[in-house]
Parts: sequence; structure tokens; C-alpha cells
Amino acid sequence: MLDMCRQLGATEYVFGAMGRDYADVLAFDAAGIKVEFQEYKHPTYPQLHGPFEPYMGALDLLFNVGGEEGRKVILG
Repeated sequence: MLDMCRQLGATEYVFGAMGRDYADVLAFDAAGIKVEFQEYKHPTYPQLHGPFEPYMGALDLLFNVGGEEGRKVILG
């Protein structure tokens, strides 16, 4: 990833949250590339069956709460 960032002239790179386990932050720092880690907080919404199951996707949101309510969940 670092080589790709260098070739593209990147100044920042965002790893997923699990990137903390493998990112060589010192190498990115030495290359002048700022590193950040994603901290995604999944919004909750009512689902039809059982307790809330995260990371199901947009269709699950649409089918469970509809378009307008889904938009409110996404936008906060």
C-alpha cells in the first residue's frame, strides 16, 4: 500500500479498523503520508426477525424500514 501511495502522490491513507494490526505506521510517517484508521459505527434500525444484525447492507435497510426512514438512519 505504501508503494502505491508513493506512486500516486498520496498525502494520506485510511486503513480499515483492523489495519491497526498490520499497518507499518512508521514507514508511512517516514514517507510523509498521514495514516488514519476507520472507526465505523454502524447505525441501528428495526429489523423484522430477531435482534439487530449489523452489516447487512442497503437492501436490508430498505426492506425493513423503507426508503424515507432508511434515509434518516443513514443521515442521522
